[in-house]
Parts: sequence; structure tokens; C-alpha cells
Amino acid sequence: MAAPYAHAQSMFFPGPGASVAASFTPPAVVNYTGLAPANGSGGGTTPAISTTGATMLSCAVYAQQQSATTCTVSDSLGNTWSHLNNYGNNSYYSNTALWYAWQHGGGALAVGASDTFTYSCGSTWESAISCAAFSGTLTTSDPYDTPNQNGNNGTGWVSSIQPGSTTPSQNNSLVLSAVGAYGGSTLTINVGFTPYVYTSGSGNDPWAGLAWLPQSTIAAVNPTWLAGGVDELSASIASFKTH
Repeated sequence: MAAPYAHAQSMFFPGPGASVAASFTPPAVVNYTGLAPANGSGGGTTPAISTTGATMLSCAVYAQQQSATTCTVSDSLGNTWSHLNNYGNNSYYSNTALWYAWQHGGGALAVGASDTFTYSCGSTWESAISCAAFSGTLTTSDPYDTPNQNGNNGTGWVSSIQPGSTTPSQNNSLVLSAVGAYGGSTLTINVGFTPYVYTSGSGNDPWAGLAWLPQSTIAAVNPTWLAGGVDELSASIASFKTH
């Protein structure tokens, strides 16, 4: 996996009488974890990670033959979770959705040295989840950059998939892409995204991939997820605000 995003912040020294703009910290990944339980299990709990310093949590959920938005997602610190649209087909092998949390019961996001993520997709045959904590996102209101989501339901067994194009509404946005896959051996993504992909590593694996791109200047982006073989794929993309 590529190294986490880093950005050197320039310094501005105003002259006499000039107003001073609030300092800006670019969005960055804090930590990540995932889970892909054995066949026949529709959910579980990830290993714990530190989310200290995070302002938003996000998970890519893969569900087989049901919408990934019919699953439930929570974390051990009790944050409030929302989901974007499912992409795939309820009777299709690969369904995926982006979930995220930015607040805790109307207050600030709860973070700490140990946080786990629990999901349940009921009776689905196979499922997987990849989660990450991010810093630098908007905290005063929902950071989701409505309506900047796109997705691809997939067309069957393919070796690559694009979620579709999205254009953030502001500079210094955080763009996330989720992918769900059934089968294959690897999943990678291009155009500067950093991926975290979780799979069980046995048989026709369920895969859940989450990738992030801190985008400094507004531009349309439509990455390609590349599979190591021919997979059942579905994908989505969305942008999140930082100010």
C-alpha cells in the first residue's frame, strides 16, 4: 500500500491591519482496519485501531446478493452512522456502499485509542468491510458533499471497473471510493488514490476496498479499480468537505 498522504503547509504572514484566515489542515488518513468473515457469516467486528485525531470515519461494505445499505454499521465508541447509495443489484454477487460517521449523537465525533467497527448483513452468504479514520474534514455540519456521489452497478465478470465521475464543490476535498468484489486475487486503484483492501484470503473471497484522495484543487475524477483476475465488481465514489 502506498504511503499515507502528506502535505507541507505554507505559512502566510499578514501585513499590518490584514485579517488572518483560519489555519487549514489538509485531510489525511489516521488509521484503518477491516474484516472478511468466513462463508455463511454476514458480519462481525474488526480488530481495534486508534482513531485519535480523526474527524470522520468511513467504511466500504460489501454484501453478496443483497443491498449493502440493508446492513448495519456501528463502532465501539457509539458514533452516529449514515450510508450513501448501494451500487450493485440485490440478487447480484457484488453490492457495495459507502458508510460514514462524523458526529456522536449530535455532538463531536467520539475518538480514542481503541475503536472497533461492527457490521451485520443478516443472512448474506459472504460479506466484507474496510474502514478508515480521517482527519481534516468538516466538523460543524455533515461533510458529505451533496450530491457528489456516483457509482457503477457492474455488468458481471470483469477485470476492472470505474465508479463514474465526481467533481467536488470546493478545493481541498476528500474523495473516497468503495469497491466490492467476489473472487480474484488483488485490487488496486489508479490516479493517485491510496487503497486499503480487506479480504479473507481463501477461495472465492469477498473483498471490500476503500480508497482515498485528498484533492487540493477542484477537478473531475473517475478512478479505475483493477482486479488481479476476472471478478464480480461494483464501485462507488463520493466527495467530502473540509470547510
